[in-house]
Amino acid sequence: MKKTKKSKYRKIIENNSGYKNAEKFRKEFDYSKAKEPDWLLKHGQEKFYLMKEYVEYLDNKADSMLRYLGFGTGIFGFLVWFSCQNFNIWIQLLMGLGAFLWMVSILFALAIKNPFGMPYPPTVSYLLNQMKKDDNIDEIKIKIALQYDETALAQKIIGLNKAMKLKKSYVSMVSALIVFIFSFLIVIFGGI
Repeated sequence: MKKTKKSKYRKIIENNSGYKNAEKFRKEFDYSKAKEPDWLLKHGQEKFYLMKEYVEYLDNKADSMLRYLGFGTGIFGFLVWFSCQNFNIWIQLLMGLGAFLWMVSILFALAIKNPFGMPYPPTVSYLLNQMKKDDNIDEIKIKIALQYDETALAQKIIGLNKAMKLKKSYVSMVSALIVFIFSFLIVIFGGI
């Protein structure tokens, strides 16, 4: 049987100690002592959807960054072409550094949009299988609640990873803008 390759996010999730502990707890939990689990199931669902919204928010931020960066790339392309025509090597090198930082920013923003490995709550087929194996509806609800909790934690881990990349994208973009502004100030005030 062919082994499937795990996504980058799946590896990040599975190597997280908090996720490992949640998975271990779910597997070792004594479901026979579960009583009135409706509130727990509701909490697990709410937690999952809150984390899912957080990841979607970060994806939307990445979309905004890519729009700004795309527009800036067009302007920047013209400026680099113009500087290479009319200015000395030092200005060209500064513009090259700005271009590099701008491209790094684009790469981080694109990395945020990686859609693979997103965890989701139990499927209907899984729920039906559980009902065939076990007739205790409270135990089934507890199992589902714990899976919601696990997937919410996985969404949080993904969200934190995406937030880190978004921050790096912003820092790279601001650094590029500083280099561009510095280059133009030198040109305007008759520096190099």
